[in-house]
Amino acid sequence: MTCQQKQKSLPHNKRSGVSCLYFRKVLLGVILSSTILIQEISSFSSPVSSSKVVLSFSPPLASHALLLVVPPPFVPNCHAWGGTAGDIRSSKKVPPRSRTTHLFDSSFAAPGDDSTIATTLNNKTRDDGEVQSNIPWSVVSNVTESDNGSSFLQENKAYPQQTPHSGRHFLPSHPAYHHPKQDLVSNTSLPKQMIDKMKRRLSKLKQQSKNILFSKLPIARRHAYRNKHKRFMEGWYYRITLPEDKVSFAFIFSIEDPNYYLQKSSVGENLSLAAVQVMGPNDEYVVQADQDHSKFWASDRQQAFGYTFEESHPVAVEDGDETMLSSSSSSSSSLSSSPHPVIDPEEFHTTVKTGFQMLPTRLQGKVQGHDGSLGGVLKGQGIPRTCEFDMKIRPLSGWGDDEDDNQKSTAGWLASFSVFEPHWQVTLADARATGYATWNGKRYDFDNVPFYAEKNWGGSFPSKWYWVQCNSFEGYTCPEGRSRLSLTAGGGIRKIPFGKTEELGMVCVHHNGIFYEAVPWTGEMEWDVDPWGSWSFSAKCTSGEKLFEVQVVAKCEEEGVVLRAPTQDLGLAYFCRDSFYANVELSLYEIYWDKQQQEYIRGKAILEKAKSIPRTGAVEIGGGPYWNAWKGKSKMKQPMKALVKLPYMFQK
Repeated sequence: MTCQQKQKSLPHNKRSGVSCLYFRKVLLGVILSSTILIQEISSFSSPVSSSKVVLSFSPPLASHALLLVVPPPFVPNCHAWGGTAGDIRSSKKVPPRSRTTHLFDSSFAAPGDDSTIATTLNNKTRDDGEVQSNIPWSVVSNVTESDNGSSFLQENKAYPQQTPHSGRHFLPSHPAYHHPKQDLVSNTSLPKQMIDKMKRRLSKLKQQSKNILFSKLPIARRHAYRNKHKRFMEGWYYRITLPEDKVSFAFIFSIEDPNYYLQKSSVGENLSLAAVQVMGPNDEYVVQADQDHSKFWASDRQQAFGYTFEESHPVAVEDGDETMLSSSSSSSSSLSSSPHPVIDPEEFHTTVKTGFQMLPTRLQGKVQGHDGSLGGVLKGQGIPRTCEFDMKIRPLSGWGDDEDDNQKSTAGWLASFSVFEPHWQVTLADARATGYATWNGKRYDFDNVPFYAEKNWGGSFPSKWYWVQCNSFEGYTCPEGRSRLSLTAGGGIRKIPFGKTEELGMVCVHHNGIFYEAVPWTGEMEWDVDPWGSWSFSAKCTSGEKLFEVQVVAKCEEEGVVLRAPTQDLGLAYFCRDSFYANVELSLYEIYWDKQQQEYIRGKAILEKAKSIPRTGAVEIGGGPYWNAWKGKSKMKQPMKALVKLPYMFQK
């Protein structure tokens, strides 16, 4: 039935409502799409002003508001404009910690966000990058500006290199994120007849809102887990390399099916799980997991989360102006019931018996698990092993040029929506860590060693993938100055809309603060990956400001270790193989278009066969099957390729 036929079938007094609703859907869709493109395009433009202009739209329903941020280059003389809702006004007039935010910022407020459970971080970063820890910790009930020290869960960015999607994409089932609904209408002194009338109107508005497009937009429900009938996982990966010891550690944290509405998977089995896996010296492995996901907390603005398997003794936390002990009166109380589970880093090791905590510039953990050799990840399903770690992190490169305030999404701007499956974001392509790690009783102390971080989220890992990472190249490990080099390469088979899949690959390099991005929407990439032992990549970037060619070869003679990864039907199961003992070789060249040969020709060499410090490269294969060598070429399908590429067309 066409729209006109639908109109004629309705009473005359309802036709205008349908037209208005249809027009509103179209208008909001256009506004959202246009704003997203403008935001991404603006990240490639030269900065004109650090200020932003806020557009506020007020639909008939008071419960909905659309706040969009448009950069100054697109709105002339923005500071001379003023007004109330519906007008353009300078962002300087917006109160601190307004809900207005960048669409591509991982800090976008969503139901259950941290605006009411914020805490203050005690780590100040000095100009030289060193972290201070002498600021008292506090937990506040509301988001306010802090005059003493940098804030945790209060600011959208913990450091300039913070990337999009650094915050969580799931709503924790921790009780701190769920508050009982309050009947605001009944808690008044109005006459009963007026209260009943208000309730009826509110109920009618609530029913109408279900049919409005805005209530279904990704900006309002942007987290992928919100489909209550599908599985969801989110995982964080951190790696440190100790070049002098020829040792690496990988700390892998994951949460599966954390939604407290979701109890069973598609096959009818409860796969909810919170886990930590650590890969240590000699490619050894330890895992600790618990099916009680309600103790997992996470920030939606910054990369900060934690889980306490078992606590040591009570901890004092502050709630607004009141101070209380989480287990002062009863030994049965635990951190899982504390309204503010963030723990003072200086008290973590005396407070937590087993658990972990990641703050934007601090990673801590005490793992008492096993090697998983007896068939599972839960307690008693393997040979006991232990690991303890504590390190301070100094960010250097996110995902973009070091001096760029707008870091990029690894999978492009569409990663802000549930388009691709799964999602991948490199949060720190290069950083430095100082601290220690104890592996089965042996302690490793380190200072300013290479650190790398990334994360994944979605239904499960790809059905097949490969990955190479190294930020410990010979002659490029000094954090000072501009003598730094980091490589991240990977690809696989991912899901796209309408039940289809595509094979993709990318090679990205950070060299002396400059980001070289060879991705499917800016050029081409080919790979040749053996079932184990050899990884070879060749890629070209033919769009944007930097035209280049990159070649990577990685070799590994060690057998590696089989790791677990989230799967669709089996939960956390053996699904990939990793090793930290690979040798990596990297070459980077400028290219230019030759009109006579009608092709891109290699020019000056930026890097000529840069080699990793022996046996310090990380390699991985996952999924399968891997019966033979996997050779392929990135083939991003339309119209996704055109959509993701649009912002890059304005970069040159």
